[in-house]
Formats: sequence, C-alpha cells, structure tokens
Amino acid sequence: MPWTTHLLVVANRTAGSGELVSYLRDRARSGPIRVTLTIPVEVGNRDAARARLAGALEVLRAAGVDAHGSVAQDGDPVHAVLDAYDPARHDEIVVVTLPGHLSRWLGCDVPQRVQRATDALVRHVEARSAVPALRA
Repeated sequence: MPWTTHLLVVANRTAGSGELVSYLRDRARSGPIRVTLTIPVEVGNRDAARARLAGALEVLRAAGVDAHGSVAQDGDPVHAVLDAYDPARHDEIVVVTLPGHLSRWLGCDVPQRVQRATDALVRHVEARSAVPALRA
C-alpha cells in the first residue's frame, strides 16, 4: 500500500481555486494525498466562511481529491494553521494566496511565518483571483 501524504491547506478567498486544484492534482501524481482544508474566519463572516469551505470541498472532491476541512476559530491565517497543524499527522502545509499585489497574506509574510512557527515543509500556491463567494 503506498504512503498517503497528508497536506494541511490554509486558504480563504482562494479556496477551491483552479490553481489549488491543479497543484493538488500534480501533487497526487507522485502518490496518494489527503487534504485538510482550514479557512480562517473573517470578523463577523462565519457563515460566509462555512459556505466557502463547503464550496471548496465540493470542488476538490469533484476533482478527485480526498479532502475534509473546517473553519478556523481565528481570522489570522498563521493562528488558523497553528490550531489545525499536527506534526504527527501533516506532512506538508500549503498556503494559498492571491497574487502579491492583491494579497494581504503575502504582505504580512504568511508563508514564511507559517514555516517559522511550525518548522514544517510549506508550499505557496498563488491563485490568479478569488473564487466567487457563495451565498451563506
């Protein structure tokens, strides 16, 4: 039985993006993967985060990705990762952002902060645009 790689993915408006789906499909070519998606909650938008999570999981599963997830208790992506990350369970962390000129997460160095906080292998996926919001 081949080794299953467990990925923790943190994304917000980019959850379910074509770029994330492509990355995960490419990643799965080297062996089975299982994805845990965590979405930081923006202040007052827990319902929107839940809808975004449901939509992203639907997209990922339709693409053949074994995925589950949750809405984080915190809006800070680094805190969301720290709440979800288990070094005994996750082999890699994937941070999905908008392009540099649009991304608040890149502006505050989230991929590097996550790497320093976890000492894990951290990959960065850049989505060209946000996934349209679903109605909660």
